[in-house]
Amino acid sequence: MEFDVVTAIQCHHYLPQEERKVAVTRCFHALKKDGIYITFENIRHNNKKTDAIAKRPWENYMRSNAMTQQQVQNHMKRRGAEVFPITIAEHIELLKSCGFKCVELLWFSYMQAGFFAIK
Repeated sequence: MEFDVVTAIQCHHYLPQEERKVAVTRCFHALKKDGIYITFENIRHNNKKTDAIAKRPWENYMRSNAMTQQQVQNHMKRRGAEVFPITIAEHIELLKSCGFKCVELLWFSYMQAGFFAIK
């Protein structure tokens, strides 16, 4: 069965790079010709300084919602250990390497981005 649209929302950042490519390739194969793939994921910035700046609003949000400083730190330690965000450029390259002929950044804010790609 092939689909006109396939979505993957906040799920592939849990996968290491090799497994992520397998998952995205499966999404590609599930699409009809000219089908659209939409994904939103957590991202990593190009350098540690900008990544740290982007994390601040999320850390502030967690603290303002009754998380202790220790809980916030434990949550943030998951990046690179349990969740594997990649940069916007790496997302675009991944989508192209899986066979998508058109890849675009749809939306971006702090630590998340959305992409759409056409088979």
